[in-house]
Amino acid sequence: MGNVVKPTLKSYWSTEAQWATPFFSLIMSRDRFFAINQFLHFVDNSLGSGVDRLFKIRLVLDHLCGIFRSAFVPGQYVAIDESLLL
Repeated sequence: MGNVVKPTLKSYWSTEAQWATPFFSLIMSRDRFFAINQFLHFVDNSLGSGVDRLFKIRLVLDHLCGIFRSAFVPGQYVAIDESLLL
């Protein structure tokens, strides 16, 4: 969905010629996507602080970052593209 931008979520499953992108309906039905989207929560919303914008997924994000750090250990020669740095 980040590569194909549409005005609404329902547009991704539209069969109208101007909106049709069959890839999304091949992967998952519209109703299943909306059910998962409605009920998928990682933390209680009332625990959120106004500072951390990622508080809803912080536990999952920290867990994944730990796994990624252990899975990739850079070698001696690492090149950093300076155009990607601010």
